[in-house]
Amino acid sequence: KIQISEVIQIKREINEIRKLVLPLKNGLSLIKQESNHLIHKSTMMYFKDLLDQLNNLENSILTSRELIKDVIELENANQTHTMNQIMKLLTIMSSIFIPLTFIVGVYGMNFDNMPELHYRYGYHFLWVTMICIGFSLWYFFRRRNWL
Repeated sequence: KIQISEVIQIKREINEIRKLVLPLKNGLSLIKQESNHLIHKSTMMYFKDLLDQLNNLENSILTSRELIKDVIELENANQTHTMNQIMKLLTIMSSIFIPLTFIVGVYGMNFDNMPELHYRYGYHFLWVTMICIGFSLWYFFRRRNWL
């Protein structure tokens, strides 16, 4: 699997090549357009051929830049998707444990006027209630295909 750092390095190299090709292309275009008594007409066809090759190279560079941009965007989309999946799982876990934490917090207070505290099976009833709430929320999220 190719790493994003390698893709960025390839992008830099392509940009360097582009910086070298564009001045050559512009210079050859000027030579091709102007009549020059220093350049023989039979040599001019070689300059035209070189200009065509530079145009092809520039098109290849542009295509490569677009492909690299697409690869980087795809990698960013993949990272975003992974992060969204993690955030979804953390949100679901929080949704399950927040009501349980509230119940434990209420019954963890040191008040004597809580009638449930004096029931014989109050402790067991609290555990069963919390397990039912946790399981119900888990089942709800499972039914919705969120887990």
